[in-house]
Amino acid sequence: MPRSRETPGAYARRTYFLGKKGRNQPPKDEPWAWMTQELLTSDAWRCLPTNGRKVVERVQIEHMSHAGIENGNLPVTHKNFIDHGV
Repeated sequence: MPRSRETPGAYARRTYFLGKKGRNQPPKDEPWAWMTQELLTSDAWRCLPTNGRKVVERVQIEHMSHAGIENGNLPVTHKNFIDHGV
C-alpha cells in the first residue's frame, strides 16, 4: 500500500477540526460563536453596512468573553465600539 502524501501533522490537524465523528466542531478551549448559513445568506445580513457588522462582531466578542453564558448582560461600551473600529 503506498504511503500517504499528507504533510506531517496534516492528519492531526484534520482530525482536530473534524473531530472523532468527522463533523466540524468548534476548537476546544477557545471561545466561539455560531453564525448560521441562513443568517449569512439573508438579505438583511448582506445589506448590513460594514459598521453594522462590526457592531455584531463586537457584541459576539463580549459574549465569548463571558463564556457564552451572560447573554442579556453584555456590557459593550461606546469606547469598546470605538476601539473595535465602529
